[in-house]
Order: sequence, then structure tokens, then C-alpha cells
Amino acid sequence: MASRGKGAKNKGSSYERKIAKLLSNWFYGDGDSLVRAPRSGGGSWKGDIVKNPEKENILFNFCIECKNEEGWKLEQLFNQDCEKSMIMKFWYQTIKQCPEDKIPLLIFTRNFQPNFLMCNTKYGLHHFVRRNSPVFFCKGGTVIQLLSNWVEPFIGSKGDSSTQPNSTILSAPQKGQ
Repeated sequence: MASRGKGAKNKGSSYERKIAKLLSNWFYGDGDSLVRAPRSGGGSWKGDIVKNPEKENILFNFCIECKNEEGWKLEQLFNQDCEKSMIMKFWYQTIKQCPEDKIPLLIFTRNFQPNFLMCNTKYGLHHFVRRNSPVFFCKGGTVIQLLSNWVEPFIGSKGDSSTQPNSTILSAPQKGQ
């Protein structure tokens, strides 16, 4: 059953904080360089996860939307009406709110499911797609994969963040690559 009202908002806020901490550990080796956006995407903030305002010198060029909602299924992407699926609606929201100088990323889950990442290879993220790892290719270079398959090659299975991504991943997007 889908959560509603305050419970759904709390569920989403908790998920955003969890993902911010995970990505902060991965990108920067700490747990607080990235934070849940104040009012989560509202106001002047774009995306659900943003650079911590207290960490002025960090590089972060993603616009990340997080969704922890019920009602979607990956199988919906195989139907002829895939454009109307919840996942594609999440993705279009992510793209619409993303500033041109950022790379849109959608991270989503639901109860009893792993975290998934949706991104577009036109931004040069294709080298994050691990070989021998399940990936679903959507139209226009958009891919969906397990978030752990995107993160673990760089932090290791034990959470070792000593092998962080190089700075080109965190720098300005290179559209049309």
C-alpha cells in the first residue's frame, strides 16, 4: 500500500538523507559533504541532494532526484505505454528541473526493492556501467542499473572510499559525448 500524507513525506525525507550520506561517503570520503536539499527541491534548490553550503570548495555537478514510492514496476518499461510509467514520470521530472550545467540522476526504490539509478550516457557516465552487471537501456541513451553497481566499483564492497571517482566525473557535464 502506498504511503500518504505526512508518512510519505517522512519516508521520502529519510530516503533522501540516506542517499545523500551514501553519495557523500563515495564522492568525498565523509558523510556530510552532500545533504538533503532544504525543502527538498523547493525554492532555489534544484534536486533533492545538494552540496553542503558549509563545504564551499567541493565540486558537485549533479542534479539528483530521489524517489521512494510504491506503485512502479520495471516491467512497465517494457509495455507500449512505457512513457506513462511512474519511472518515466520520475525521469522527466528529474530532467525538467535539472539546470543545464548539471547532470540529471534519478535514484529510486520502493519497499523491499534495491536502489536503482537512472542516468543518460550522453553525459559521459557510460564508463560507470559495469561489465557483467544487469543494465536496462531505455530510449535515447538512458540506462537503469542497481545503484550499488554504480557505487561499489569505486568504494569497494566493504565501503572503502579510498578509490573515489576522478574529478572529471564531478566536473561540468559534457553533453553529446
